[in-house]
Amino acid sequence: MEQNVELWLKNPKKLFWINLFTNLSALTSIITLFYLKRGLTYTEIAFLATTISLSIILLEVPTGILSDKIGRKKTIIFGIVSLLGHGVIYLFANNFIFFMLAFILFAGSVSLFSGCMTAFIYDSLKIAKKEELAKKYLGHFRSAPLLAAIIVPPIASTLAQDLLNWQFLIIIFINILGYLLALLIALTLHEPKDGTPRKQKS
Repeated sequence: MEQNVELWLKNPKKLFWINLFTNLSALTSIITLFYLKRGLTYTEIAFLATTISLSIILLEVPTGILSDKIGRKKTIIFGIVSLLGHGVIYLFANNFIFFMLAFILFAGSVSLFSGCMTAFIYDSLKIAKKEELAKKYLGHFRSAPLLAAIIVPPIASTLAQDLLNWQFLIIIFINILGYLLALLIALTLHEPKDGTPRKQKS
């Protein structure tokens, strides 16, 4: 029984790292300069911000339905793959259309992740009969983006201090590496089925 408990308690720990690696946001501190360097205007940058907000709203319901049909593990995996597509487009995007596509993919990942990971944590703890640990694990989970925001952007700003294309590429590759690590971890998640543990063979 103890072994089964440990199996389910690994999920919240893995989800912390997934949340960390999908939120490296290495370009955050220099994102406007990056867009300008790639040929966007201030007006186009502002429109992209509107696009992502609208896309998240429009995709929220369809992605929720998808999650119910395919399960939370696959939903998380699809969200990470969407982020990977977003990152790859950033490698070569040099006009508004490409960036809009990247933004839609990013919005898709946000919608796919929305509520999915925290529900995964709750379900895992419920099966392990460790619901009292929810506050602890959710606190760890929610601290991941803050930790990434403290560490990564300053490093990225230093790397791209000359605003050269190869420097931007290194920073984008940092994001992509994070997404790949998150994907590998997501593949090892053990998905709860209907909130109840499977019967064990004797």
